[in-house]
Amino acid sequence: MSAIALRVKPDVLINKSDECDCLIKEIRDLMDKIKNAIDSLRCSWISEASDAFLRMYMSLYVSILEIIIETIMKRTVQNLRESAQLYITAEKTATSAAEGLPTDGVTC
Repeated sequence: MSAIALRVKPDVLINKSDECDCLIKEIRDLMDKIKNAIDSLRCSWISEASDAFLRMYMSLYVSILEIIIETIMKRTVQNLRESAQLYITAEKTATSAAEGLPTDGVTC
């Protein structure tokens, strides 16, 4: 019988998912800072070019938030947490199965 060895412990996966949650907040905060900086320029930069830039930026802003945060980052967090739970369940199952094996010796 071969031993089961997990290369990554579930708590490491959970910690990484928590780190990703923090990164999501940081990305959102940075995007909001950029948006606020651009909004503050509206009064001093008034032209068709500024309007076109603002429309393009807002389109990209929404796309970036949707793609990076809503799709990639949140999916990564979910996958890490699900993997951690699978490892925990597999470890409990393997331990339970090993405990059920006879320990009085095997004869051939």
